[in-house]
Amino acid sequence: MVKSQKNDITSILQYPTTAYAASGDWSLIESTIGLKLPEDYKQFIEKYGSGKICDSVSIISPFVQNSDWSLLPYIQITTKSYQSYVDTGVINQLRFPTFPALNGLLPFGTTENSNCLNWLTKGQPISWVLIIWDPDTIEFVASGYRTLADYLIAILKNEHGILPHDALLGTSISAGFTAIDYDNSRFTKAIL
Repeated sequence: MVKSQKNDITSILQYPTTAYAASGDWSLIESTIGLKLPEDYKQFIEKYGSGKICDSVSIISPFVQNSDWSLLPYIQITTKSYQSYVDTGVINQLRFPTFPALNGLLPFGTTENSNCLNWLTKGQPISWVLIIWDPDTIEFVASGYRTLADYLIAILKNEHGILPHDALLGTSISAGFTAIDYDNSRFTKAIL
């Protein structure tokens, strides 16, 4: 199960009967990236697949065939986007190095408000800190969570301050999880 140190996400967020892009060759993905990915991320993808939490947060699956919604292209596009802020003079430098740099930020998710979810890949995957890119303020913000599971549980419990500017303020658990098949434009909603 997708567990945090405090809870099991599946007790809070119903998983879909059909999970899209939920399985594939993790060793190939990790070999391509050059890093082991956190276990709770892999468990989340295997249980939920691709889709949105509370109609707002997308955790990107590496098994989506559509390159607009697959993890490997998402990493490349997002890290280039971060660097473009420096290249165009909008900011002087990034607060953190970006992947593939040692201890760099590795993007893995996004929100409806264009916030990007990243791991700071320092140390072992279990200790990676979640860092959020806030495009409104053009800065990286530490989430205060060390695991994806803890972070998602905070979202589902509607705890304030989990995203910059309380991006999910007003969303409720009733929004559930929407499984999205980005390869065939289908979706199903699971509500607890």
